[in-house]
Parts: sequence; C-alpha cells; structure tokens
Amino acid sequence: MDKHKPGYNEDSLLQMVTDKVMTKVVEKLLSHIGKDKIQEYGLSFADIGTPNPKMEKLKELLRIAVDQIAVPDFNFDPLPKHKKYDVIFCLEVLEHLQNPLFLMRELKSILSDIGTIFLTMPSNPYFLKYDYHFNEMRKKDFIKWILDPLDLVLVRHRRYNFMRDWRALFVGIRPLLRSIRDRDFRPTFWALIQVNNFYEITKDNNSAI
Repeated sequence: MDKHKPGYNEDSLLQMVTDKVMTKVVEKLLSHIGKDKIQEYGLSFADIGTPNPKMEKLKELLRIAVDQIAVPDFNFDPLPKHKKYDVIFCLEVLEHLQNPLFLMRELKSILSDIGTIFLTMPSNPYFLKYDYHFNEMRKKDFIKWILDPLDLVLVRHRRYNFMRDWRALFVGIRPLLRSIRDRDFRPTFWALIQVNNFYEITKDNNSAI
C-alpha cells in the first residue's frame, strides 16, 4: 500500500497485515486437520471464545456447523455441560489466561471419549513474549503442567511461522531478537506476525481417572 496515496493510514495497514495473518492461520489449520478428513473426527463441533474471522473462514471451507462457546471469564467460569463434542477448536486462547489449567479441565469435561482438541498458541521465552499475553508455554511445559495432570494426550504438534518478511529486522529490538532466536532464521513482525504452535489433543482413555 502506497503511503502517498489518499486513504492510507496505519490502521488500514494493520488491517491488511492482520487479514493476511488470518488467512495463513486458516491455511495452516486446514493443512493439519485435513479438509477432506474432518468428518472422520466426528459430527459435533465447538469453538472456544468469541466469534472470530478464523473460525468463520474455517466453517465456510469445512462446511460444518460449529457451536460457539463463551463465558464471562475463562479463568474461573465453568463451560456449559449439556453437550459433548467430538471436535473442539481452541485457537489463540490459552496464552491470554492466568489460569489455563482450569480451561483445559473444562474442555476435557465437554470432550467426547473419542474427541479431539485442535489448539493453537504461540510460545516464546519470557523476555520475548507479547506484552498482552499472560503466558507463552513451550511444548514441554504445556505437556508437564497442563496435559499430563489432566490425562490428556498430545497426538501431533507442529511449530511454524505465519510469514517470511525480512523487513521485521528493522522495526525494533524484539523482532531482531526473535529472528536470532528462530533456528530457521525466519523473522516475524512483533505483535503482527508470530511463531505459533499447533496441537492435536485427545483424552487418555486408559487412565483410571
């Protein structure tokens, strides 16, 4: 977008980048889940959180009906228990919570015995995490502090960047540190583009609990 053309402003640039990120998120999710295999996971679907463009695009492409589940505070408020779901989407939610263990326990309570949780969240060292995130857990911490205590099983995990753009090297010290940290040297825009994690999670039905 040309800064010298009428109508240019920082908000429109932010929206353009945000839309591009959203598209990348959906593409990644579809590649992980499998557009042609979604019905194999089950017939009842839920999305955790407020309505968002990612889920709207997913519903359109997957041609599925999804129940939107939101409560005033995911840190403390129980989820409705009137229905069990075969697939639960939890996209970019956990990192915003002070009490992520509580929400994951609630997700387990509404997950069918053969159900799957598709969860995404970023993970960065503390000094590189986003200011508006309470936590950004690494895979091993997520397993140790969340999944293992709840007898949840990690089936698949993949870590990926949304975009490649070397301009991120020149927008501040934190993007520069992120680019140095990433082993594949693909820098990311701070607060606009992030390194993310995809998790596929199921119940441990062999557990005594």
